[in-house]
Amino acid sequence: MAGDGKIKMRADAWFTSQNLEAVLASFLRGEPLPERVRWRDISEVLGQA
Repeated sequence: MAGDGKIKMRADAWFTSQNLEAVLASFLRGEPLPERVRWRDISEVLGQA
């Protein structure tokens, strides 16, 4: 899969600076993501459904 496509984001698909900091810290520590962070299934958008 090439990374040159565009994905249309919904209005609620963004991080606050506090959430971004928590996500990056969790990632760097090898810990699970904070519970307030949820990933949306975008298989349909990518044509992989």
